[in-house]
Amino acid sequence: MQLSRNFASRPDLITFPLPQISGSATLPSALQVFVNDLRLTDQPVQPGPFVLETSPRVTGLGEVQVVTTDTLGRQVTQTVPFYVSPKLLREGFWDYSATLGSARRYYGQRSNDYDGQPVGTGVARYGFNERLTFEGTSSLSSELINTGVGVVVRPGMLGVSNLALAHGQDDDESGTQWVVGHEFRTRRYGVSGQYTQRTEGYRDLSNSLDVLPSIKSSLQLNGNLNLGEQGDISASYLETRLFDGDDSRFFVLGHSRTLWHQLSITLSVNQNLDDSDDRTWLAGFLYRIRPADKRPIQAGARFDHDEKNSDTSTVLTLRQQVEEFWDLGWDLAYSPNSDGTRQARGRWWTPYADLQAGVYGQGNELNSFANLSGSVVTNYDDVFAANSMNNSFAIVDTGGFADMPVRRANRVIGYTNHKGRLLMPDLVAWQENTLAIDVDDLPMDAQLESATLTLKPAELTGVTAHFDVQQTHSAVLVVEDSSGQSIPAGGRVLLPGADATVVGFDGEIFLQGLSAGSNEIGIISNGALCTVTFDFKPEPGTLQRLGPLPCLAPSERNDSSANLSPSLPPEEPDAETVADPVEPVQQTAIPAPTGNAEMLSASLIIQDKRGVPLPAGARVLIPNAKPSAVGDNGKTLLQGIVEGENEIGIISGAGLCTVKFTFSAETGDKQQLGPHTCLSPSEQE
Repeated sequence: MQLSRNFASRPDLITFPLPQISGSATLPSALQVFVNDLRLTDQPVQPGPFVLETSPRVTGLGEVQVVTTDTLGRQVTQTVPFYVSPKLLREGFWDYSATLGSARRYYGQRSNDYDGQPVGTGVARYGFNERLTFEGTSSLSSELINTGVGVVVRPGMLGVSNLALAHGQDDDESGTQWVVGHEFRTRRYGVSGQYTQRTEGYRDLSNSLDVLPSIKSSLQLNGNLNLGEQGDISASYLETRLFDGDDSRFFVLGHSRTLWHQLSITLSVNQNLDDSDDRTWLAGFLYRIRPADKRPIQAGARFDHDEKNSDTSTVLTLRQQVEEFWDLGWDLAYSPNSDGTRQARGRWWTPYADLQAGVYGQGNELNSFANLSGSVVTNYDDVFAANSMNNSFAIVDTGGFADMPVRRANRVIGYTNHKGRLLMPDLVAWQENTLAIDVDDLPMDAQLESATLTLKPAELTGVTAHFDVQQTHSAVLVVEDSSGQSIPAGGRVLLPGADATVVGFDGEIFLQGLSAGSNEIGIISNGALCTVTFDFKPEPGTLQRLGPLPCLAPSERNDSSANLSPSLPPEEPDAETVADPVEPVQQTAIPAPTGNAEMLSASLIIQDKRGVPLPAGARVLIPNAKPSAVGDNGKTLLQGIVEGENEIGIISGAGLCTVKFTFSAETGDKQQLGPHTCLSPSEQE
């Protein structure tokens, strides 16, 4: 059981001290920040003092260069050296961990061997300032007490030093240990060293449970040199002194490099400084084969030669790793030595489980193994079988549409199930994850509000990603006038309960939001109002083509069409159920009427056949004018009417209806007409 602070849950939070640059600008300026001659960021600054905290993305010794360019083109360059180390904590930051459990014994030698006594351990760190961090440790059991304190300090630009002192005791012995170390790193090279000294009675978890060699002191010195394209050279010196036993000193020298971006070479020699004949050589080679349109295959060879025993071991490997779900990976290893290793392993990585199996052996022994790992995820509505869930995830919901491909970073991750849902694993915590579906993958009668969703989940959490996909009743309707000619393109179309649209070429109209059964639409074209009535039978997943159907003026319809047209509801609608006001839809300018008719205006009061004023917000279609809306108490301001006979269409929650009235122009104030009754086209005489 463990309680600890997890800075990984905040990837935007940098826990170690960062270099700061301060300055001032007299004019609005632009800043360019370079770290080790590589441009890091650009940002504007306003006149006045500024403080810039940079994240160099490198550790060790470096150099920050800030170039300030003002509006007059003058440049000022400021260079500041820095030393960054993750061993330090920022000022005021705490880091801690407390663990309670049973100590494992003979680690690396025995499997599942734990001590029966409970043990508690604790570690705490505190950033006192940008240069100084305090540390403390403790271990406690019924037989062991171990406590220690330490400090990490940065002495200027000379690197980072650490010093620690600990006291440990059990029922029989007690003693102390002290540790001192230092490291210094740059882009090209790095050196580090640590020395540990303890008294014979010192006890900690490593030597209180198991019988191990009693170490008196140890010294480790490391160095590395980066040669760029020529690879790396590393060297280490290891010295161990025991209270009882032989001391040891070893020197290790290694070199690694990559050739042609495909061949990696590793060479090293391990020399016992107390025995000139005790020397071990190692050479390793790894070649990456990249077949066209396939995953790379790695072929490797490793040779170990022990000069003291004149023994050489060889291991040849060949493997192809998995990269994405449904990949089949394999790993082969063979040693020609009599006691060498032989292995054959396969892996099938699926969205639902990770299956591994194989055989391995050494000498005459042969063993087999199989492993199955995965997860079960539920949101109390669905249950998903999944691979091991080590990161955040999302359950994608596409509104019931099955077999929909869902993409992340332009790659198809999976397809929705029969409920229209998909488990999306491995989201990056605290960062934007963009999921997408393609409208081309939807049925013809589906509407998609947005094709992308951006998620920013917390660490190790599950979220729901809901795409607003609606299945609407849609169709292409072909309309013509009473003479059989196609309605001209551009005519305005109104369908009750749907957005206004226009007539396309060849009299085609794309309609959404149709109702099963009888439907009626109004069209204003060439300065005249006409209506179309038709029956619609939904066929999910298809886009029906209806017609051609005639668009007739309300006065041209006879009573025989009454069964095809919706009538107004028999009861007065409740005030709370009145449809929300609909904003008038802006359309392109309507051609002016032919002739010398004068465009006039008036106020018209409109009611239904029961004498109830039409609800405010209902849309009004006026030939040769922009759409309007019904106001309070059924009062409507009409602009663009003509002297004589007029006819307008109105779309409300009750459907489509029309009003006929006669207007005679008068001078003076605007006329108020009505009340007039709005009837469905089938109810007109």
